[in-house]
Amino acid sequence: MDRSIRMHRLNDEATIRSIVDAVRAEPNGEVVSIERRIAAFEAEYRMDSEEMRARVDRGELKPTQIVETWLMALRVRDEVASVKTRSR
Repeated sequence: MDRSIRMHRLNDEATIRSIVDAVRAEPNGEVVSIERRIAAFEAEYRMDSEEMRARVDRGELKPTQIVETWLMALRVRDEVASVKTRSR
């Protein structure tokens, strides 16, 4: 299944900075920070990330700036996990 989702450019510098800061944090700290951010989105929207992705894919949830930030956090988390796995 193609998971590519067309995303608009994030304009909120604070949001972008927080994601970048999380990636640059001490080892393991970045993953914890991103996981907390993702958990906050899931709690606020009362759905897990997989449901959110599915709803965006089906066109039921518009890719607003908040949704795009959530998607970016998921991508960063997955990439960080992938890099850590490859470095072992």
